[in-house]
Amino acid sequence: MTISKSLLVMSALFSFILGLLYVISGAICMSNWITSFTNIAELTLFEDLIPPDPWLGIVLISIGLTLTSSTYYLMRNNLLLTIASLLIGGGLAVIVMAIQLLATLASFLDTIITGEGAPISTFITNFTRVDALLGYLALPSFILGYRSYRSLKVSTQR
Repeated sequence: MTISKSLLVMSALFSFILGLLYVISGAICMSNWITSFTNIAELTLFEDLIPPDPWLGIVLISIGLTLTSSTYYLMRNNLLLTIASLLIGGGLAVIVMAIQLLATLASFLDTIITGEGAPISTFITNFTRVDALLGYLALPSFILGYRSYRSLKVSTQR
């Protein structure tokens, strides 16, 4: 299996756009955190989607910068680092998405075990948080990066 250059270009461009979304979401997350302990509640943006969490903001910005670097390396004609950026950025995005989904599932099981009633909208909101939504979108980049890495690994072993 060889690596299709056009597929890699499309994936790098998609990862660039997705990376920009990650950086913007991380900046909004940090902004929401700063405005959460000031009395300016009107400045919080997308409260339901983007929580006021500084550490999530740092993680989102890091993932965004890693994903955007795939386009930079592609422009430098460095296929190995392009594939590595797709694989690492997509992997980090999928891991953060999985953590959010597991936390939501644990919260759901906790309400079942304790017998407390929780509105279903709480769980739907947790499934549609920014780290989960962008993680869903990052899955194709991760899969393509993984397949490209495997094909690169197989071609070097011959």
